[in-house]
Amino acid sequence: MVSLGVAAVAAVGARALPREEPDEVRRAREWAAMPTCADAPTLWDRQNSPRLSTGPRGGLEGGGGRLTDIDDDGYTDVLFQHSLGEEFRVFWGNAEGVLPEAAQVVPALRMTANVNGSDAGDLNHDGWPDLVGVSTEDNGFVVAPGTGNRSFGAGQRLSSGQVPVSVRLVDWNGDGLADLTYAKAPPDGRLEWRAGTGDGFRFEGGRLLTEHVDAFDIADVDGDALPDLVVADTTSVRAHKRSDDFRALPSYAEAPIPLARVSVVRVVPAEGRPIVLVGGRATPTAGGAVMWSPGTPPCKILLPEESPHDFGLFNQDTRVDFTNAASCAYCTTNYEVLVGVQ
Repeated sequence: MVSLGVAAVAAVGARALPREEPDEVRRAREWAAMPTCADAPTLWDRQNSPRLSTGPRGGLEGGGGRLTDIDDDGYTDVLFQHSLGEEFRVFWGNAEGVLPEAAQVVPALRMTANVNGSDAGDLNHDGWPDLVGVSTEDNGFVVAPGTGNRSFGAGQRLSSGQVPVSVRLVDWNGDGLADLTYAKAPPDGRLEWRAGTGDGFRFEGGRLLTEHVDAFDIADVDGDALPDLVVADTTSVRAHKRSDDFRALPSYAEAPIPLARVSVVRVVPAEGRPIVLVGGRATPTAGGAVMWSPGTPPCKILLPEESPHDFGLFNQDTRVDFTNAASCAYCTTNYEVLVGVQ
């Protein structure tokens, strides 16, 4: 009888174990296998898309590219936070879907140039939209209070005691007041919520909603007229309902996300129904997005070059548009709105 030594037996056992597939290989395989969306734009009119001047060395200073209707006139505006310039920049939209050549500059304070680091809403409940940007300098936010007629007051600091990397101004608890919802820096990616009080820029203490969040949005996804919390990381996108005490319940729907990096989650009312778009980097050289609605399988949208910074309906049609940074680090003009075409 031939006897095997302990080392030899261990070696045989080790050879029998399957090799673990690296995450980047698995994601690339799953991305290639995911079906392409049949009813989403696959082309963007880059030649005629607006290119936005965000200032000198914008590739190092600028952040945001947020598509939102700041002044509630029915037209989508584009909002940036400028870190070294210590200012917001707003491109006001119009009925023609053509942005002005120059932005309105709103002096503020030093902010952090994060992709999802700015938003607009009536924070102090005075009837005028305010601008808010994240600031890791003092673990909080910078607010430019609205004073009416597209004008804003001096920048103010709003401390949170946390290190936010992204922010959304949404009425999460349904009391008619804008709340602060923000994600903290990795590795935990904690998503926290502070309720608006209507008393100036004073908010109630933070409350944990969920963890492991790379990007998020809050909007009604399933048509029940209540806000849903939609979060994503590089493994999945998940939809949550709120509890009676306004915490996030366990996800009621989710789908896999084979993206190498997630930069934005946006709920967009495209074609008369809400869809969830999760954008980021699909491969080392190309951006990509996953389109999903609860109850339907996800599909992919191939995007040109850079990762998207935000999605929206910019030029008043039903085709999805998005913002991204042009491929240059020291350009004077370094952002563009890529307009979807069929």
